[in-house]
Amino acid sequence: MPFFMHQWTYKDPQVRAMVTHPQDRAEIVRDAIETFGGKLHSFFFSFGGYDGMCITEFPDNKTALASLMSIVGSGGLSTIKTTVLVTQEEAKAAMMLAHDLVAPYTPPSGKK
Repeated sequence: MPFFMHQWTYKDPQVRAMVTHPQDRAEIVRDAIETFGGKLHSFFFSFGGYDGMCITEFPDNKTALASLMSIVGSGGLSTIKTTVLVTQEEAKAAMMLAHDLVAPYTPPSGKK
């Protein structure tokens, strides 16, 4: 099953709501992800460009996107970025495939 890293920023009213009414956001996100057959591996709040990040696993891209659309559709986020993650095993298999099947590719150059 594919893994994903999601990073997001909350809208100001949602930050205010969490301060006014502290809550376990990881459990709420876990429930939303599990509804679509996914698994929440980790959940963090963060400093910097994003308010939080999590690592998830879904049966496929379509299911991950459906879950994400459901969460984003709630209207509480101002930004979301999702990155598909590749396991070491998948990366090694890709390296072997690239090694075995070298593509006839040349980089752009100023020559005709």
